[in-house]
Amino acid sequence: MAIQIIIGTLASGKTTNLIRQAHTTGFTIVCNTSKRCRAIMEQASSLQIAIREPIPFQNFLDRRYYGLGCAGFLFDDID
Repeated sequence: MAIQIIIGTLASGKTTNLIRQAHTTGFTIVCNTSKRCRAIMEQASSLQIAIREPIPFQNFLDRRYYGLGCAGFLFDDID
């Protein structure tokens, strides 16, 4: 699997692009915090785009995504 990095300025559509990719691929978005996960779900809802529920980075590190049927991962604001 190739790694793709999306770079842009603040409010340039990086997260919207990631939400669209998550919808298209079925991949799970990984965020730095649970609060950010909720914000992404709200943004996806406002865009009327269905995505899997994002998971916090700590859950990813602890492998607490097994059983969720994750095909792959997209990372948001992991810097």
